[in-house]
Amino acid sequence: MRILGGCALAALVAAVSLGPAQASQAQSVNAGGAGIAVQAHEYCVVVVEKLQPGAVQSKVANKVCSPNANDAQLQQILASSTSLIRFWEKENYQGYYTTVTGKSGPCDLAGYGFRDLRGVNEAVGGITSYQYYNGCNAQQYWDGINYGGATRENVSNNPNIGDPWNDSLNSMKVWNLS
Repeated sequence: MRILGGCALAALVAAVSLGPAQASQAQSVNAGGAGIAVQAHEYCVVVVEKLQPGAVQSKVANKVCSPNANDAQLQQILASSTSLIRFWEKENYQGYYTTVTGKSGPCDLAGYGFRDLRGVNEAVGGITSYQYYNGCNAQQYWDGINYGGATRENVSNNPNIGDPWNDSLNSMKVWNLS
């Protein structure tokens, strides 16, 4: 296992430091460090906190990546947290993926915010499709970081995000419409 540090989804992208590799080949991230490290073509699970009033991004509580989708550590985190959204490498939910889970439960009206998804793009080889879970039935995404650039709102799973977002979905907010 490689231990990584990071304190926001942006940290997943650009502020993650690698520690020593161990047998499971999974990477683990917890709050606190800085650096840069995301490997292309991996399966990842990222645990985030709810978007707080006045905040622009959800804080990352943990991140684990592995070249193996069936890695025990990945499966353990998925089983013990609330899935929010899964970003896929290819159309129709195929290829490598990163699953973002909520430490504070499912989406509500405040939702979750991810202002820099470049690391997710790198991990999966470019976001092309996504699926939402547990009440995250409203999504807004941008081709720029920090919620900038071309934007689109959506209220369903998206089997092909299309241009200009294909491989460039770089920020997103998800929430529950109810």
